[in-house]
Amino acid sequence: MKSTCVYLWIACAMIVVAGGCGGPSARRDHPVSVSIEGGGRFPAVLAGRWKSDQHGWDFAFEPDGRISSAVISLGRVTVVPGRTSTVPTQSGDQAVFTPGPWTVHYEPDTRMLTVKI
Repeated sequence: MKSTCVYLWIACAMIVVAGGCGGPSARRDHPVSVSIEGGGRFPAVLAGRWKSDQHGWDFAFEPDGRISSAVISLGRVTVVPGRTSTVPTQSGDQAVFTPGPWTVHYEPDTRMLTVKI
């Protein structure tokens, strides 16, 4: 019994080391994950460029719901998912923006679109 427990622990440790502990979202191919509540499709009417009237942000949504680029209000810098953006600063230095994973979630029942970048 004791040796069976040891083998189980070793097997579990090997699975965690080989697969990591980040789950499926940590191994996705695209830096933007899109989820639609109920498994439907991203509404075609939401595809396109959405700009803020006051805060400087801007999102470009593809027909599948992924974001192809965004202007963030911090310096009004254009960033692309999975790509580092380097821009000059007023002092002559450089600012570097490296985005992490982005998520788009849409709930058809409430028509609620949530974006996390």
